[in-house]
Amino acid sequence: MKKIVPDPPILRVRPGLSTEEALVHASDHLTCALAISQEAIEKAQPDGMTLVRSAVHQIEVARALVEVSLATLPRSA
Repeated sequence: MKKIVPDPPILRVRPGLSTEEALVHASDHLTCALAISQEAIEKAQPDGMTLVRSAVHQIEVARALVEVSLATLPRSA
């Protein structure tokens, strides 16, 4: 049987969200993800440690890119 009504989106981005606001929110979420991942390292089994450390590295890279993007945005008056 086909579904008539689609599932609502899990995440919605506010229409009109500025680039700066989006980057600030992204940075905040990456900070939280990094904290969670670092805690997961402490609890990870030895065979999962590499995967968690890889996730931490990816989060750190993404966060650095967001921070550089924020720093280079022209400031509004």
